[in-house]
Amino acid sequence: MPILIEYFLIELIGPFLLAMISSMFILDLLFYLLSFLNNIFVQQIGLENSIKLFIYYQPSLLVLALPIGFLTAILIVFGRMSMDREISAISASGISLWTIIVPVLTASALFSFFLVIVMNVLLPWGNTSYVKLEYAILSRQESVLIHKKEFIKHFNRYVLYVNKKEDSKNELKNVVVFFTNRKENPYRVIIAKLGRFIKNSNQNLILELKDGFIQQLGKTLKNKILLSQMIVMKFHQCNLDLNHNYSKFSSENFENPLNIDMKELALKIQHASKKHEVNSSIRNMEMEYYKKTSIPFSALAFAFIGIPLGIKMQSGIYLGPILASGLVLVYNFFILYGQTSSPMGLISPFWSMWLPNVILMVVGVALLLIPSIMLFIRKRTKIEN
Repeated sequence: MPILIEYFLIELIGPFLLAMISSMFILDLLFYLLSFLNNIFVQQIGLENSIKLFIYYQPSLLVLALPIGFLTAILIVFGRMSMDREISAISASGISLWTIIVPVLTASALFSFFLVIVMNVLLPWGNTSYVKLEYAILSRQESVLIHKKEFIKHFNRYVLYVNKKEDSKNELKNVVVFFTNRKENPYRVIIAKLGRFIKNSNQNLILELKDGFIQQLGKTLKNKILLSQMIVMKFHQCNLDLNHNYSKFSSENFENPLNIDMKELALKIQHASKKHEVNSSIRNMEMEYYKKTSIPFSALAFAFIGIPLGIKMQSGIYLGPILASGLVLVYNFFILYGQTSSPMGLISPFWSMWLPNVILMVVGVALLLIPSIMLFIRKRTKIEN
C-alpha cells in the first residue's frame, strides 16, 4: 500500500511544478508585464530596481498560482491514470480508491496550511517591500521619474506638467499642477516658473514651487461648479505635500489589510470595533482576514472537486488544464461576488470568502460518495433478490 501511495504522490510533482510555473508566467503576462516595461523604458528607474520590484510582486501571484497548479496536477494525474486503466486495475485488485484519495486529501490539507504561511508572511513582505522600494525611488528625487513636456500622473488627484528640467540642479521650470476631483476633472491649477523636489522632517516628498499663481473655479451651487466665477491668487512660494495625495506611498498603505498578517489584522478589527467605526470599514477588514485562510484552503477544496472529476474525464493531459481554468474562473466569480456584496452587508465577511470553498467541497464529496452509495445499493438489491 505505501508503494502505491508513494507512486501517486511522486506522479503529482511533475505536473504540479509545470502547472505552477505556467500559471506564474501567464499571471505575470496579464498583470505585471506592462508595469515592468514601463519601469524600465518609461520611468527609467534602472534594471536593478525593476527586477527588485518584479521579485517583490511575485508573492501576490504565487498565492494564486500554487492552488491553480495543485488543481491542474490532480486533474492531469487522475485523468491519466483513469485513461490508462490504472484506476480500474486498482479497483479490480480489491484495493479501495480511498487508499489513494485519503493521502491526497491529507497532502492537500498540509499544503493549505503551508499556503497560510505564504499568505501571512511572504505576501505582506512582498507588498511592503514593493511599496518601500517605490517610495525610495521617488524620495531620492530621481529626475528620470519626471519627464519634460509630458503629463505625469503618478500622484493621486495631482497631474504634473514640466516644460524644462535641469537634473544637476534638481530644478524644474515652467511647472503646471492640475488638481482633479474623484471623476478626474480639474478644478484648480497652479502655474509656477520654478520648482524642485525636497523632503520635510517626516520624509514626505514635497514639491516646492516659486513665482506663480493659483487659479481655481468658484463656488459650487447644488453640486454644480459656476464656471463664470474664477479665483486667482499669486504666490512667491508654495509647497505641495505629494505624499498626502500619493496613496501608494502613504503610511496608510503599510496598514492595508493586504500588507499585514492575521494577528495584526485581528487587533485592528478589535480596535475598530471598540471605536465604533463605520461598519463597511470593519467588514472590509474582516473580509481580508478570512481571505488569508480561504485562499490557501482553496487547494483543499480543489482537491475535493478535482479527484472525482479527474477520474471521470479520463483525459487528464488534454482536458485537465482546461477544466482547471474553468473551475478557477468559477471560484474567482464567487470571490468577486463576496468582495462586492460583503461591504454592503448582503453577505457576512466569513461566507463571502469561504462560500466557494464550501461549495466545491460539498460537490466534491457528493461526487466521491455517489459511486460508493450506488454500488452499495446494487449489492443490497442483488442480496435481496
